[in-house]
Amino acid sequence: MKRLWRMINRMTGGKSTIEIAAMEAATPATFTIGDVVRHRLFPFRGVIFDWRGTLVTTLSDQDWVREALLLVGRGNDPDGINRVLTSIRAASGDDDRLEGPGVDSDADYHRRTYLEVFHDAG
Repeated sequence: MKRLWRMINRMTGGKSTIEIAAMEAATPATFTIGDVVRHRLFPFRGVIFDWRGTLVTTLSDQDWVREALLLVGRGNDPDGINRVLTSIRAASGDDDRLEGPGVDSDADYHRRTYLEVFHDAG
């Protein structure tokens, strides 16, 4: 483990995780889903596959619903947002289907799960 930390420290020039995150956030992304990319700081490549926004940003539940309501031309007053959130949470159930195993590892399963919960929420 110490070897890994020394390697990371050497590659980042001793910058903290917060400094690296700030530096990365200040640089706009120039890739899209499916692109093979090379990391700027670390010696690895990867494929961009984030269909939920977890690598770049995650809105609060309220902001997520507000944006969705705006996109479909519906009112987005706080009471309406809370009604939608309450319905979604109830439909997702105690076991929280939206955060269930595999939801974030398969785009088709993710889409199907979310659409089922939204359907059940009305």
